[in-house]
Amino acid sequence: RPLVLETLIRLVSLGVPDTPAQAGTSVSNPPLTRVLDPEVARILERHLDPNIDRSLAVCAVMGNFLPQLAWLDTEWAHAHLDAIFPAPTTEEATRRFKAAFGTFVTTNGYILSLAPVLSAAYRSAVGLVRDANAWDQQHLDPAARLVKHVIWMHLLTDELPSGGLGEELIDALCGSVNPTI
Repeated sequence: RPLVLETLIRLVSLGVPDTPAQAGTSVSNPPLTRVLDPEVARILERHLDPNIDRSLAVCAVMGNFLPQLAWLDTEWAHAHLDAIFPAPTTEEATRRFKAAFGTFVTTNGYILSLAPVLSAAYRSAVGLVRDANAWDQQHLDPAARLVKHVIWMHLLTDELPSGGLGEELIDALCGSVNPTI
């Protein structure tokens, strides 16, 4: 299933023009608006429903391809952020969040255009680090990648994230650092 969803997202991305000229319009026309095909949206939504699909690999694919999904259909991606990155309020939701957001921060750089809508997800990730419920140590450590995202957030916006998120992350990570390193 995860490979099929990844292939679907990639194929849809390949078939969508990314410039007005490719869409058959002139540069002077309004910017191109992309909307997911209703059938593609339905398939993705079905796999986002934990009552239908509990696969953590599917969650990871959705996190990995969030930038492409937002490029394909910004409104759809923003409307489904809570399903892609569920609030880690239960054990299952925490596993799904870790799979999706861990993959997002590990495979994608900091994306300025998505930062405002991902504030809650960044805050949840910081909370997991703070509560010593961070991701298991892996060769691609999501907590370390989260730090990079927050640093880019600071550099590109000339301030730490609002609400003390940057300070919270720094404090949480300092408390989880191995002192022998």
